[in-house]
Amino acid sequence: GDHAPPQEAQHTYIFRDLMHSHRPWLAAPPDGPQEQILYQKGQLIGRGGCGRVYLGMNVRRGTLIAIKQVELGLRRSDMEALDREVQLLRELRHPRVVQYFGTNRSDTVLTVLLEYVPGGSLASLLRKFGAFREPVIRVYLMQILQGIEYLHRCQPPIVHGDIKAANILVAVNGDIKV
Repeated sequence: GDHAPPQEAQHTYIFRDLMHSHRPWLAAPPDGPQEQILYQKGQLIGRGGCGRVYLGMNVRRGTLIAIKQVELGLRRSDMEALDREVQLLRELRHPRVVQYFGTNRSDTVLTVLLEYVPGGSLASLLRKFGAFREPVIRVYLMQILQGIEYLHRCQPPIVHGDIKAANILVAVNGDIKV
């Protein structure tokens, strides 16, 4: 149903869930009120062990984003791991790493705003096209290694810990994101 969102000041983004509500949610992103953002949450585009990913849109600019939502009924150790992941994402800036835009936490859901990579995962491309030819494998592997190298050169070094085809994204121009 339609209900007013909680009035949480600095750590809430504006969302409008296209399927359930016609009211926008208003507040400022964690980086400060000067970067207030209005997003619209669209269709489900993926799900994994950690939650669901929706397509989103910045309604002021028209840019697309990925909205990852994780239910917060997790064990304390899982919550701490999620908090560490978000903290790491805030610091990362590299063309081979998915860009982080912000976070929102309600009582029940952690929402992470990320760069949308429209090509999908390597796993989905393998299902659609079958085995890749060697030149494509070389291009993809070089870019994957560039992303991993960047993570390992961070101080302290970051170990991805879950490199697999389902977690490697491919942009429509062939750019890889880990």
